[in-house]
Amino acid sequence: MKVIILGGGITGLSAALKLAEKGITDIEVLEENNYVGGLAASVKIDGNIFDYGPHAYHSNTTEILLKLKKLAGDNFVELKKNVKIKFRGKYYKYPLEAIDIVFKLNPFLAIACIVNYIYVNIKNNFIKGKIKSTEDWLVKGFGKTLYNIYFGPYTQKVWGIKPSQLSPLFAMHRIPHTSLITVAAKSFLKGVKKLTHKEHKYSPLVIEFFYPKNGAGFIPNQMAKIISENKGKISLNSKMIGLNIEDKKVKSVICKTADGIKEIKGDYYISTIPITDLISYLKPLPPNNITSLSENMFYRAIVVVCLLINKPKVFDAEWIYFTNRTFNRLSDIRNCGAINAIQEGKTGLMAEITCNFGDDIWNTDKNILCHKVIRELEEEGFINKNDVLKYDILKVKNGYPVYDLDYEVRMEKITKYIENISNLFITGRQGLFKYVDMDVAVEMGETVADHILNKKSKNEISKIPFEEKLYA
Repeated sequence: MKVIILGGGITGLSAALKLAEKGITDIEVLEENNYVGGLAASVKIDGNIFDYGPHAYHSNTTEILLKLKKLAGDNFVELKKNVKIKFRGKYYKYPLEAIDIVFKLNPFLAIACIVNYIYVNIKNNFIKGKIKSTEDWLVKGFGKTLYNIYFGPYTQKVWGIKPSQLSPLFAMHRIPHTSLITVAAKSFLKGVKKLTHKEHKYSPLVIEFFYPKNGAGFIPNQMAKIISENKGKISLNSKMIGLNIEDKKVKSVICKTADGIKEIKGDYYISTIPITDLISYLKPLPPNNITSLSENMFYRAIVVVCLLINKPKVFDAEWIYFTNRTFNRLSDIRNCGAINAIQEGKTGLMAEITCNFGDDIWNTDKNILCHKVIRELEEEGFINKNDVLKYDILKVKNGYPVYDLDYEVRMEKITKYIENISNLFITGRQGLFKYVDMDVAVEMGETVADHILNKKSKNEISKIPFEEKLYA
């Protein structure tokens, strides 16, 4: 049995690793980049390690967490989550806490936030209004005042569209809905006793997480190493350009490599690449009603400005969210736990910017964009421009799947079409168009591998409620 895996991100590697562990040696992972890991990769810049933003490891599935710990060995650092938000000129704990809001926000605005929050929570007990968008979900959960001053503007900044145009599933699955009243009542308790992992059905709060000492990419690199040791093949710089379909089966994959165009045949094919790309690669192309559906689905691109700072520490948090800067999130890779990533006495900052592929941000000259971020960090009081020893940028074309109002309907029809191709499986964040964290991505890959090994029905996979897993 030969299994071809399209995409060497964390999901594809997890599938390959599970197959290799079960004795399947004829495995080939096709990755278009010259590295593995996808968004979980680490990159060296002048000998210092940077990630595509912080990618912490955590899981409420014991088996997955144990697997990650085994892969990391003694390379894992365990941390208590310390995340901040800056809006209206001050820093707040994230998730938001009522006590923090009361003491830091303008008193009149703070009272308005708390009163409105209490009002909507009382109202929700009597009126179960229909939630049609992310805006509806946020207003119902936090009140209109908090929505207007933080959640609404920040969501639109990150995703590029109004919250009223985003599916409510985005907020439901990605934004921890902390009970401000519960947290206020527990405000005199210390540490993790303030919070529980069960605050919210879909997005329980991640309080502790693990991070590899040498950057998030240590885990996918370890996966790739073990796959290779088990006679699996990792083919880098392999850009897929077509999948030949005959009699509702994939017969071969066509990819472009440094050695030219290659045709590779297998028995099973696992795709973790963006579903929009996969549909366009199928030969013959699907009917217009399927291709048009995929053409209207899109991913948010990511640009990460990486800065090496001549200071031992810039701030205490792992990362900080911003509403009024070019970047959405600023993180310190050493604070996140990658204690060996940056040379002693220096700090590695990662400023994440979301944009659309091909827009002004994406096409901005590297020097111009980096200097703009440096100026903003000076204005924040974090650094002086003379502290910057080195800067560079990392880019990801397909970063975050955008949950617009109709994406579920489109994805359901696309999934049903793919289910009819008997030996083709789609999975992962990009393949299933699900905004999941790395532990869930690992579980997705292992699930597909398990289905192949045990010859289970394909349509069982699409019914697994991956969104109900743990999110950061």
